[in-house]
Amino acid sequence: MDHKRLRLPTFILSMFFCNFEHCAQFETKKETALEHSDYVTIVITVPETHANAVREAMGKAGAGKVGTYSYCSYSVKGIGRFMPNKGSDPYIGKEGVVEEVVEERIETVCNRSILEHVLEEIKKAHPYVVAVDRKEW
Repeated sequence: MDHKRLRLPTFILSMFFCNFEHCAQFETKKETALEHSDYVTIVITVPETHANAVREAMGKAGAGKVGTYSYCSYSVKGIGRFMPNKGSDPYIGKEGVVEEVVEERIETVCNRSILEHVLEEIKKAHPYVVAVDRKEW
């Protein structure tokens, strides 16, 4: 296995914001626009070998604070699949060969005011060249 840097998008930053009015007797009381939350959900995949380091970096940077708790996250293990294309410089794998890696999908929350700092700390701890895909709904 060639352990260079993999140029592959590795996490999705999802910004969820909802403020729905409740329905009474199947009628909406009033219509309101969706409002932005002060928090975002960060979802990232990382090789299992680096999951603890990435979780630690996120927590130290201030992500994962929920009430009186900190370092909160949720993880699921799975298999990441990808094929480095010509001109890539993969951390794992070879050009033109499909690779499978045991990875963890880590989810946590983050206040928007510290988001850029948290993203920078994730990039430092993550073994791949991390491409940020920011989606706002």
